[in-house]
Amino acid sequence: MTNQKGHITKLRQAKYHLENMKQKVKSFPFEEFAFELCAFIEVARGITWAMQKEYSNNQKFKEWYLKKQVEMGKDSLFKFFTERRNAIVKEGHPGSNAFTFYLEMRVSVPPNETVGVILPQGIFTAEEDIKAKTTDSKEIPMEKKVIRTPVFQELQSRHVIEVCEEYFVKIEALINEAKTFD
Repeated sequence: MTNQKGHITKLRQAKYHLENMKQKVKSFPFEEFAFELCAFIEVARGITWAMQKEYSNNQKFKEWYLKKQVEMGKDSLFKFFTERRNAIVKEGHPGSNAFTFYLEMRVSVPPNETVGVILPQGIFTAEEDIKAKTTDSKEIPMEKKVIRTPVFQELQSRHVIEVCEEYFVKIEALINEAKTFD
């Protein structure tokens, strides 16, 4: 590894975890995806701290960064990731509190029947465990395709990957601006 500035190394780490999340979301092993998300959030959030440390003797950087801090404080995405990072550090593994899922199913309801869809507890629900039953417990055939899509509910249920990519782009832009202080 070359002798890079710490914030550049952290940016590369964040990109690494983001790419791993993109791969994990296809087959969706929940725990592995969550680990990558946690790592991405922690590393990405630490980029600005490393940058501040590296430029701590540069007065022009300090003046510029004070303005950037005000901008970041008003940016909903920066606030969101700061809150997520704090939750991860203070509460550990984010589990299902970090993001939620959409499940997609179709049920053909017989005329004059009421049908309920039964989901077993937990987020690891297999397609065969999902049942549709009438009020008299008669099972109804249903087309099942469980699609687990990780979303951040707080951000209008936007896809986790999309939000992380947007945050990464913002952090990368900040770093590119800071290059003028090298």
